[in-house]
Amino acid sequence: MTKQSFFKKHKVAIIIFALFVAAIIFGAYSMRPKAPAYEFAKVERKTIVQEVSVTGRVKPAEDVSLAFQSGGRVSNTYVKVGDTVLAGDVLVELQKADLLANLQQANARVDAEVSRLKQLREGTRKEEVDVQKVRVSNAEASYANVKNNLITVIEDSYTKVDDVVRNKIDRFFLNPRTQSPQLLFTPNDIQAQISLENGRSAIETMLTAWKSENSGLRTGSFDPSTSISVKSHLVQIKDFLDRSAIALTSATPSGSVTQTMIDGYKTDVSAGRVTVNAALSSLESATDALSSASSNIDLERSALALKEAPALPESITAQIAVVDQMQANARSIEADIQKTILRAPISGIITQQDAKAGEIVSPSVPIISIISKSKFQIEAFVPEADIAKISLGDNASVTLDAYGDAVVFSAAVVSVDPAETIIEGVATYKMVFRFNEDDPRIKPGMTANVDIRTAKKEGVLALPQRVLIRKDKETFVQILESDVVKEIPVTIGLRGSDGYTEILSGLNDSQQVVVPKNI
Repeated sequence: MTKQSFFKKHKVAIIIFALFVAAIIFGAYSMRPKAPAYEFAKVERKTIVQEVSVTGRVKPAEDVSLAFQSGGRVSNTYVKVGDTVLAGDVLVELQKADLLANLQQANARVDAEVSRLKQLREGTRKEEVDVQKVRVSNAEASYANVKNNLITVIEDSYTKVDDVVRNKIDRFFLNPRTQSPQLLFTPNDIQAQISLENGRSAIETMLTAWKSENSGLRTGSFDPSTSISVKSHLVQIKDFLDRSAIALTSATPSGSVTQTMIDGYKTDVSAGRVTVNAALSSLESATDALSSASSNIDLERSALALKEAPALPESITAQIAVVDQMQANARSIEADIQKTILRAPISGIITQQDAKAGEIVSPSVPIISIISKSKFQIEAFVPEADIAKISLGDNASVTLDAYGDAVVFSAAVVSVDPAETIIEGVATYKMVFRFNEDDPRIKPGMTANVDIRTAKKEGVLALPQRVLIRKDKETFVQILESDVVKEIPVTIGLRGSDGYTEILSGLNDSQQVVVPKNI
């Protein structure tokens, strides 16, 4: 059989066998292990910029509320809400007439004490000493007159008391000048009778002693303490007359004493009480006048001694202290006057003005508020996790909700609070950003979105943060070697806001790393 005829006879079988072999070969090929597919990221050089984003609110760079330290009545107001003021402008004044008068008096005292200090340093002129000698002489003459007047009052008091006793009291006594006088009327209280009879006997002894005392008033040296003894005599008589008046109110006619006589006794006692009270008043006035005249002599004599003596160093020092005290008092009043004037501490715009002329304002209650016209700032709160990234002076890009993301303003970090502020249980730190340029579009109260550029590095090796693997505080990446995935450690640096992280060591430029499957 020829080969051709063989193929024709077995053509179907050959085709079936060929298909079977092909199926076996295809199945074997499809069942062999396939090489896994990987996604790779390449190490490349980039500029890494680290940013922290926060939201805050625009506020004036300077915003002050003003109040008076002391209350008072408003005399003048000079501004209203919306007015523009400069630092130092007067805004409101309180009434201060009393303080101005006090200041004038204080300045006069300063002038007087400064003049006295100058006099101490230069010494007293002869003319002033002579004038002071005249003052001493006048004081001595005045003292002599006042002393003579007191003596006259003492003598007159004795005369009046003697008349009261002899011509009024003795009318209702039998044997009044003896040691056993007897009361002619009988009071209801026997003790009152005994007291009056013993009192009249004591008065007789007192009058005798008083008369003896008066005999030497004008012949010897006068003792001012004599007035004390005289006052005691007058008080004794006054007390006796008071007791007599009380006893007479209960006296009734009996025997030789008629009601008419009793009424006369009452009139005499009343007149005697008036006389004695007048004598006491005159004695007190004359005694006070003598004491004043004596003090005046001492004062004028001391002044003369001071003028005649050279000024001692300690006297000048003491006078300097007096001058300093007077000047300090004047400065204190001037300070109080300044406290009645409310001035603008900054330049800006008045946003509150509650003072009205004639009204009384309370101390420490704000009545005026001012915000600065320029240099607005932003206050924002930064989470604890980001605070270590930010430093004073860091630049920031700002967008305001009022103008959208297309309008960008520049700002810088100017302050960071050292203490935390807890907001909804999270520790945050207040941070202030100052706009770099004034812009009329910026208004207080606007919501600001701030991106702070905390760091920047150019031309550094970088990888996407998604390929980095963190284990036990170390960072790894995966590479493919001979179809085997291996982890190698790397050192990372700056984390960029665009999702890339700086690679400090462990990889080379353009090296491929495997993107982990779980990413």
